[in-house]
Amino acid sequence: MLRFVIILFLLMIDENLHSQDLSSVDFKITCQSEDVLPGQNYVIEGDTLIFDKLKFYITHLELFDNDSLVLRSDEKAYLLDMSDASSLRIPLQFEGKFNLLRFTIGIDSLLNVSGVLDGVLDPTKGMYWTWQSGYINFKLEGRSSNCPARRHKFNWHIGGYLTPYQTQREVSLDVKEDSNICVVLALDELVRRIDLTNTYQVMSPGEPAVKIADDLVHMFKTCR
Repeated sequence: MLRFVIILFLLMIDENLHSQDLSSVDFKITCQSEDVLPGQNYVIEGDTLIFDKLKFYITHLELFDNDSLVLRSDEKAYLLDMSDASSLRIPLQFEGKFNLLRFTIGIDSLLNVSGVLDGVLDPTKGMYWTWQSGYINFKLEGRSSNCPARRHKFNWHIGGYLTPYQTQREVSLDVKEDSNICVVLALDELVRRIDLTNTYQVMSPGEPAVKIADDLVHMFKTCR
């Protein structure tokens, strides 16, 4: 009996040593592995780009241990803004084991029609069209030497919650147990997938917005 108690005690100690109390999920915006700074030039496959504005919504933030859900955030939505460093850190308290992070880019249909228009969902945040079109899930504005628009400006305002132009996308990332989960948003991975000579003004729901929404998931990865 004593031997059993000792073994159980040692197993509990081992589990505690191998688990970290999570405190936050941190998002890092990069281009070619460098932190993105507004107004700075970045050259991607011969195209010179400047990123002026980036905002996007995260919803349904969840942690899993293998296939078991262990934590679901109580927040309806998070608005991440490149110009506000504090918004890129999401407080998330959890004690226990986990190995997968899952979230949705954008606002789903239920929240779009719920009438909740306060906090980060307030239309004054610049991420809302109308009650018919709903929220802008992802907004990226900048300049590209390949863009034929005036002053080479491009605007990708990706939204839409009605079939067939839904633009919410789910992201799942394998993560390690630590006090902070670090997620990289690599803008170069997105830009390489989109032809800026043709797709530079996307400002409403439709097929171009759906195509960009499909590409968004490829730029999220965990920090190395």
